[in-house]
Amino acid sequence: MYKHPGLEWANPQSELHICADEQTLMSARSFKPGLSGGQPALFISVLILSREGRLVRRGSLVATSGGKPFACCVGTGSGTVQTHLPVSPKSRLKEISSTKASPTFTGESTMTSTSISRRGFLIAAAGLVLLLFATQIIVHAEDSPMPTPAPVECKGTLYIVGGAADTSLKRFVELAGGAKAKIAILPHSSSVPIEAADEVANIFLSLGVKETVAIQPTGKQELPNDITAVWMTGGDQNRLMRLADKALLDAVRDFLNNGGVVGGTSAGAAVVVPKMIAGGMDDGFPRGGALRMGDGLGLLPGYVVDTHVKQRERHDRLMAALALVDGVKGMGLDEDTAVEIHKGKAKVFGAGCVRLYERAPGFSSNLATAKDQEKTSVRQVLYSIIPEGEEFDL
Repeated sequence: MYKHPGLEWANPQSELHICADEQTLMSARSFKPGLSGGQPALFISVLILSREGRLVRRGSLVATSGGKPFACCVGTGSGTVQTHLPVSPKSRLKEISSTKASPTFTGESTMTSTSISRRGFLIAAAGLVLLLFATQIIVHAEDSPMPTPAPVECKGTLYIVGGAADTSLKRFVELAGGAKAKIAILPHSSSVPIEAADEVANIFLSLGVKETVAIQPTGKQELPNDITAVWMTGGDQNRLMRLADKALLDAVRDFLNNGGVVGGTSAGAAVVVPKMIAGGMDDGFPRGGALRMGDGLGLLPGYVVDTHVKQRERHDRLMAALALVDGVKGMGLDEDTAVEIHKGKAKVFGAGCVRLYERAPGFSSNLATAKDQEKTSVRQVLYSIIPEGEEFDL
């Protein structure tokens, strides 16, 4: 279930965890007679989870722009705990009954109606707290609280190059430790991994690195404990995600989070994001189904990365990616151009520029819903060009 950050609460002293299902919120706006008296309705699912993530209780809230307040019942299978929540005059709740509830929620969910006088927003918040504690009495005693996981702080440095890495590699070698560096090479993206690993090893040797180790897709896929950096070669990012062992990819993530240096070029750069560009849009036009997206390594959250941008005219691919992936910015790298990323700061190295793409106010696109090969539009995108030596915040 998607947990909307604006509608998520956790009580650290109890087993309860309440969240809203965004998919349900969206569909509920079409509900009319029988549920909201002809007015658009906001339907919120209340879930109570065990420590292991098992669904323990389920309830529902329905809000409209007018009408009477409501009462929410949380089902247990053998009984219910009923809690009445007063609400703000600006967000009145419609009187409903269990016989007219959304078909999306059945079985454990029940609802009743009641009449409640107007109260302020703070009282509504207090009512929510009461709901948390009222429901806690039917949670199994052996269950312990489920804490909200804290985001992992990345202590390492990410260094990605837009392909044809040459002068931009000098800075990577410095970050890796120079003459004292030991670099693990992952050639999984290449269709000729042995040759690709040998080629980049010779380049590192010419830059003063005395020791490298190649981790081949057909061999033992483990990171040595004494490495100072990881380098991912170019090729096809889909091949890397397909051939690399999960344990190896997890080890790369841990290595970066714990302070290591991780770099890559071309496919080895495109793969570092959670949702990567997997290919497509070869003619540069955003048609329906033309741009393919896939799961990446997740080393750089909040971004989609593309490479060879100037040389292969890939500006429009990143704008299309913004239309297909919510909540991200685009980062385009020219060839032999690198971005060094450390603790939320980024600096440009190499021969070309870094290009940033971001949804502007009024952004719109019909790409996500277009039929295959149907021409589409992407409107209102912010575009920035950043040359070598300049810095920017992520």
